[in-house]
This record gives sequence, C-alpha cells and structure tokens, in this order.
Amino acid sequence: MSPLSKQEIWEQLASVRYGLVELRTFEQWIYTVQELEAAVGQDHYLALVSFVFNQPHAQHELTRVIDRLYQDVRPSRLRRDAATAMVRAFLDGRGDLATTARMLTRFRNDGEVWVPDEFVYIDSELDDLPVPAEYPNWDQQALAARLAEWQPRLAEFERAAREVSREMLLKLERDS
Repeated sequence: MSPLSKQEIWEQLASVRYGLVELRTFEQWIYTVQELEAAVGQDHYLALVSFVFNQPHAQHELTRVIDRLYQDVRPSRLRRDAATAMVRAFLDGRGDLATTARMLTRFRNDGEVWVPDEFVYIDSELDDLPVPAEYPNWDQQALAARLAEWQPRLAEFERAAREVSREMLLKLERDS
C-alpha cells in the first residue's frame, strides 16, 4: 500500500464517522496505515487501535471517538472532510448519486452553506426512489420499472451533480 496523505487519512476517518465505511473495513484499515499515528497524534491513535469493534453499539461508540478526535485535532473540518471523501467517491464511481445528494443535503440543512443548492434540489427530487443500499428490499421488476421510468431525469441529475461536485471539490481542496 502506498503512503496516504494526511488529507486521505482524515477523509477516511470522516467517512467512517458518517457510516460510509463498514466497521470491519475500517478496523482492518487502522492496523495497516502506518501514517495514522502521525496524522492524529499518539493519544487518539491509541484510542483507535484499542477500540473494541465487536462491542454492542460499536458504530455509535466509534462516532464518539472520532468526534473527540476531530474536536481536539481538526475542529470544524469533520463535515468538510466527509464531503470531500463523498464527492471523490461519487466522481470516480464508488459513490452513488442518491446517497451523495442525501448526505450533502444533510450537511447543508445543518448550516454548511458551501454545499451547492443543486444537491438539495436533487435530493428532494429523488424522494420517490430508493438509494442503492435499499435495492435488495425491492421487488426486482418493480425496481427495474421505476428506474427505467426515471432514467432521463437521473441522467440529467447525474450530469448536474458531477459538474457541481468538481467545482465543490476544487473549493474544498483550496480551503483545506
């Protein structure tokens, strides 16, 4: 594995904080990233590597650990780091439109004015569609019909979201 930048480390931490990375994946990650301790400091590093991932409510408890870490080391950057990771994933095909729009709208509604209005609009328009994580819960024929019906609009939403994502990513990178 090639060395990770501090920004990549922070983006991973923010992503797991918002449930965008599975706990098992994150647990493996923290044991393999050599640069982690230098990025977060010894005390927070020890909190992460000693975290009990199979405890009840592990996601909630890990959220608290990461929130403390951000509060101490990188105040006011948590949502920006998460947004940067989400937009990168969306642009390179690892993230989907609905989840990206939904999460960024959540940030916008919490007062993050740097989130473009287009994501709020897209999120509101996609209310009648499931996010990909919900696809297995749907009858496959009904899902296929719904997606086919929405395809022209989805294509336009995707185009618009990619455009504003590139602009937003440049701004977030410039401000970091």
